[in-house]
Amino acid sequence: MKKPIKMISFLLVLILTIGLFAGCTGTSSDKTGDTTMKVEKDSTDKNDEKPAESKTKEGESTEAGTFALPIVDKPVTFTYWVPFGGTAKEIIPDLSQNEVYQELEKLTNVKIEFIHPPEGQETEHFNLMISSGDLPDIIEQGERYKGGIDKAIADGIYIRLNELVDKYAPNFKKVIESNEELKKQVYSDEGNLLGFGMITSDVPGTSLEPTAENPWCGPFIRKDWLDELGMEIPTTIDEWYTALKAFKEQMNAEVPMIWNNAIGMEPSTGAFVSAFDIGPGFYIKNGEIKYGPIEPGFKEYLQLVNKWYEEGLIDRDFPTRDAKSIDALVMSGKVGAKLQDGTALVLKARAVGIEFAGAPYPKKDENSEIHWRYKNNICRANYGVITSKCKNPEVAVKWFDYHYTEDGFKLFNFGVEGKSYTGIDEKGRPKYVEYISKNNYQDFDRYNSVFRLHNGPYLKSDLRSNPRRWMEDLEQYRITWNNQPADYVLPPITLTAEEGAEYAKIMSDIEAYRNEMMLKFIMGQEPLDKFDEYVNNIKAMNIDRVIEIYKAALDRYNKRLEKVD
Repeated sequence: MKKPIKMISFLLVLILTIGLFAGCTGTSSDKTGDTTMKVEKDSTDKNDEKPAESKTKEGESTEAGTFALPIVDKPVTFTYWVPFGGTAKEIIPDLSQNEVYQELEKLTNVKIEFIHPPEGQETEHFNLMISSGDLPDIIEQGERYKGGIDKAIADGIYIRLNELVDKYAPNFKKVIESNEELKKQVYSDEGNLLGFGMITSDVPGTSLEPTAENPWCGPFIRKDWLDELGMEIPTTIDEWYTALKAFKEQMNAEVPMIWNNAIGMEPSTGAFVSAFDIGPGFYIKNGEIKYGPIEPGFKEYLQLVNKWYEEGLIDRDFPTRDAKSIDALVMSGKVGAKLQDGTALVLKARAVGIEFAGAPYPKKDENSEIHWRYKNNICRANYGVITSKCKNPEVAVKWFDYHYTEDGFKLFNFGVEGKSYTGIDEKGRPKYVEYISKNNYQDFDRYNSVFRLHNGPYLKSDLRSNPRRWMEDLEQYRITWNNQPADYVLPPITLTAEEGAEYAKIMSDIEAYRNEMMLKFIMGQEPLDKFDEYVNNIKAMNIDRVIEIYKAALDRYNKRLEKVD
């Protein structure tokens, strides 16, 4: 009798052990708005619910490049928090109507129930969701967590993904292991995987190699006016001055140059401030962190902008312009140059006979160089993270892994084959159907988040999916900007929760004061003789402490891979 008793005892221990581990996969609620995952099944007894069975056994994974579909035998539902809006909302009410996610459900047997915060209230909705503990299974843009993703993991809000990715996401793992710069970007200072990010693969052809997207911020100038005046595209500050003056005096430009910023600074583009050997904000030079708005070069920049403002070469109403009025002014043919994000407006202007060309970031003079420009990281955040409320995280990880396969790449970038495109050309680009390609892709932006995804956790190629990138003259702008040095640009460092709180407290006052004084300097309400006083005031506000915080964050960033298991 001893052997049967021992066997029964062993089985009881085993059952109790399994029960302990199964506790983290507890049953889901039937309440409306429930944010936990539900497993659909024939039985109506909720107490009998079990974690979904994966197509591979625990600890096993398919090889990178292959994928067993569907992921689970029985349908699984995840709740997914993600902002949604813009022009796509004119066509579909939410992402459940997005063709990519509809196809993904058919392929994987995983259904997504989307939770979209009210447009314009994303931060408030996110913070309320976190503080209430009413968590979804998955959050996109997990970087929104106050204190960062490391803190979210430490607080028990997000789960650590390293081990799960090693087991269940070979395709994602292969992508991040293939590029050391990317690997440094997707791991945190504590060695945690930040999540499933939007990783770019912006290379021609069919390669899935991760590569940063060319810049989409830079200066545009009226090429048709330059041709009429017999002038070349300007490359120095003096050449820009000559061109803008000619636009005003000979082409009757109402606004020779305009930009989308009410304080007269181009923080993302940085095209003109970089001419003075600085960056528009924090930057790195010879290993030191610096803050551009207190450097001597910034005074030169302000002198330049003040001179152009006084001479009517830049928009005199820039403090009160909004984006719509700026676009309307450009489309009226009354603007000679613009600091622009992307090429959509340029293409619209071309349709009505207004021809812009991209210009390189201007140098101070022929003998100088620039070292700062807008730069895209290989991983552009949009991190998909899995919360502690998710009952089947291994299934969620496998679902995300499909986003980084070759088939997933085509689905997320091009849509459903046979529905949005009918094949791929020799350059790796989709042959879009007529409703997308008509009128020279004029409605592409409206459909962008309907038949494919524009942003999100997947392997993205804007170069191959966006028709504007196929126009060689438009793409040449971005190549021109990309070929310029960017050694002053900081990598994507992160601050600890304590550092972030201290940074916010100091910089809120500094930025408010900087913006106020910039307007006064540019508009001549304060003489630039007061620049030294302005610098001393910012130093008194403790800018040196913020620089120390940035330096510590940079040191941690450079050592990230030492902490990766």
